[in-house]
Formats: sequence, structure tokens, C-alpha cells
Amino acid sequence: MVRPYINRHIKQAPKVRQFKPQGVSSRNIQYALLPEEAFETIRLADLEGLYHEDAALEMGISRPTFTKIIAHGRKILADALINGKVLKIQKGNVSITEYPVKKVRHIE
Repeated sequence: MVRPYINRHIKQAPKVRQFKPQGVSSRNIQYALLPEEAFETIRLADLEGLYHEDAALEMGISRPTFTKIIAHGRKILADALINGKVLKIQKGNVSITEYPVKKVRHIE
């Protein structure tokens, strides 16, 4: 039996959903699709500086799941930057919610 999919919690929807590299013609456009949950993991770990364990708690997922999602998201981001693809943030199975107040550690 397959385990049911659990919605990931994100703080807010991305304000911008698409980034296009300069100088790429519209005939040759390729897309790199970044799921919202991957966008949120990158925001929490790389921008906010949270440890994976604390960021996973905020999203309501396990630390190993968080690590898998962020690795996948970073690969998509790198592909878009290196290969000149349009980065498109796609809607996913997420629920927008205020995080529970928890004491979290920041990377210094």
C-alpha cells in the first residue's frame, strides 16, 4: 500500500512565479519547473538560514524529506542558471499557513 501524500506547509505563495534569462529568444525557450515546496525549502535554508531539522518542523515534514526536496530544488535552480532556462515556480500540493511558533536555530 502506498503511503498517502502529505501537503507541505509554506508561509506564503511566491510573489514572482517566473524568471527569464536575458538574451534567450522565445523560439529556444526551455523551462525549469520548480515546485512551490522546493522554493520554500530553499527560502528557509538558504535565505533564512535555518537548519534542515528546524525548517522541516516549520513545513510539517521530516528532516530526510526536507533534505530530498531541497536537493531536488537546488538541482532545478542550477539547471536554469547554467543552461539559460526560464525558471518557473509551479503550484503544488501545499497549504499556505502561518508557521507554529517554535524555537529554531539559525546558521551563523
